Amino acid sequence: MEHTENTDQVIFTDQYPIASSTILTSQSFHGLELSRLYRFVIIFALIVTCFLILLWSRIELNEAEGALAKAQTTYKKAIEENQRLQVELSMLTSPSSIHNQIKAWKLERNNKVVNVFEVNESE
Repeated sequence: MEHTENTDQVIFTDQYPIASSTILTSQSFHGLELSRLYRFVIIFALIVTCFLILLWSRIELNEAEGALAKAQTTYKKAIEENQRLQVELSMLTSPSSIHNQIKAWKLERNNKVVNVFEVNESE
């Protein structure tokens, strides 16, 4: 049994060494020694920075959605106005409308029409 315990001890110590506590010891970063508190401060600052970037992007997205909705509403109103103006234009340029305007304004067709054409000199 002694032989087995020694073998287990050798196997576990060689293959699976016990991890030293690297969290509690101070770390060195490019020649700067960081204590445990500073590492947590840096991680906290990184998380806060990520959160602020996320918050900013959400606000920008909401503002873009609002601007898009406003632009779509304006576009729909412009399309409706364009259709209304097309109908009004077709009503004003219809022959019956023009004839009614001539009667209302009492315009006469007493103008003499002169036909002008070119005469070919070779003839």
